Amino acid sequence: MHSKRRHFLLHSAAAAAAAVIGLPASAVSRCKPCLDRPITMQLYTISRAVEKDPDAVFAQLAALGFREIEAGKYARLAPATVRHAAQQAGLLLRCARLDAANREDLSAEFEIAHEMGVLQVASSVLPPAPQEVTSFLHTTEACKLSDYQRMAERANRVGEAAQRAGLSYAYHNHNFEFRDLGDGLCGYDVLLRETEPRYVKFQLDCAWISLAGKSAASYLKRHAGRFSGLHIKNIDAVTRTTLHDGAALSRITELGLGVIDYRPILAQALQQNLPYLAIEHDPREGVQIGMDMVKREFDFLRGLLAAA
Repeated sequence: MHSKRRHFLLHSAAAAAAAVIGLPASAVSRCKPCLDRPITMQLYTISRAVEKDPDAVFAQLAALGFREIEAGKYARLAPATVRHAAQQAGLLLRCARLDAANREDLSAEFEIAHEMGVLQVASSVLPPAPQEVTSFLHTTEACKLSDYQRMAERANRVGEAAQRAGLSYAYHNHNFEFRDLGDGLCGYDVLLRETEPRYVKFQLDCAWISLAGKSAASYLKRHAGRFSGLHIKNIDAVTRTTLHDGAALSRITELGLGVIDYRPILAQALQQNLPYLAIEHDPREGVQIGMDMVKREFDFLRGLLAAA
């Protein structure tokens, strides 16, 4: 797309979103760097549609204004197929989810990442020892300080192995890592303290940390340099829970309708020049969202960036 045409479309989308959230038109005109900042789509949000027809879905995402995507593994799609569909749509495959929970040898996962053409891999759950994800999530309220120290050791090993494979590694949080372990210390603090910055970065999921009653903006400020990017979604109420269950998942709502104030979070992200801002919408009760909501969430985030 011609650069002037692309900028016109980005400016128009941001202006429309700014109007929706009550921002002055001047907020758009004074922030061209924000307008040019790419927004990533985490495909977990619409993974069933991707598996059914990646070419059509990626073309739709590009038409909405997305320039980057974060992928997972899809049962019937070869990694090369995902990569080719992304290239055809003009989308950068920024990152791939890594299945690191129940295995130590990740060479096959790294090979998949290379076939997709990504430079970063991320794990969404990393138990203290190899374990199936669902069973681990049922036991997180019993995790102790020593468990998080073992998680940090695993994260360091994953990050070091990823680096040897020519990839960077990021840990993606949920809410359970913020349970108080005593003396005001939580598991996420242990992970930040006991992982090697050269090996381990963090994808900060702003909704999950907020649901646990913690401040995403504060963590970004206190630990500048540790984050590779943000996962951006919203919740309909702050219930302050660290239990990762169906009730917690039911709090996920449309980005523009939730209770999280993203302005201070995005201000910190832009100040630190985080390259990676990803919309992610965990499906409520397994029901994945439609492209109409994807568009609304994209427009809303674009408007916030215009005013940041």
